[in-house]
Amino acid sequence: MLNTGTKAALLLSRKEVEQALPTRDIIKAVEDSYREVGQGTAVIPPRLRIDMERYNGNILIMPAYLTGMDALGTKLVTTHLDNSKYNLPTVIGTIISMIRKPAFQWQSLMART
Repeated sequence: MLNTGTKAALLLSRKEVEQALPTRDIIKAVEDSYREVGQGTAVIPPRLRIDMERYNGNILIMPAYLTGMDALGTKLVTTHLDNSKYNLPTVIGTIISMIRKPAFQWQSLMART
């Protein structure tokens, strides 16, 4: 458990996430998201890229707001090509999502290497 103030965050394994989220619910959420993009109700600014030449890497920051779903999220992706020298992942991605119920609050934080 990770303490985030008034509530503790639950840390789940990949298997636990797969068991908690039925595939049909995921497909519906993805369809709804694409529908918002198609209807023009999604706010998706251009991706921000910051290069870190000293470390042969960069960070990509990709925020989005789905107005119909009241969902807010940001995808962060870092690439550090020199990490392979240390047997570490060269690409690391993190997604932070927030849903308004009744006020904006953390919904999930997902990371993948």
